[in-house]
Amino acid sequence: MWVKNGKRQQIVFLDPKGLEHIKRLDHEKIQLFKSIKSLESDLGKVNISLHSFILSKTSYENLFKGMEEADSREEFEANHVLFLDDQEWPKKFFREILK
Repeated sequence: MWVKNGKRQQIVFLDPKGLEHIKRLDHEKIQLFKSIKSLESDLGKVNISLHSFILSKTSYENLFKGMEEADSREEFEANHVLFLDDQEWPKKFFREILK
């Protein structure tokens, strides 16, 4: 997704997926939001920002059903995982990329 706001450009890699098999925050697909920042730095363009998000069709509640310990919803969101059953996910998404 490419969002242009004046001279600023936000390039966002979106991965819509279920998370039944990815339940750890340290998974490489989730952590792409951090590693993509080194690519952003390599571009050397102050007006271009790179982001990545996972848009989970698996609800947070179903993700950890039957498990004793789970990372919080807030921790997932801080790691750029948004749950599509949350009606606030678009606001959270745009708030993050337009900082």
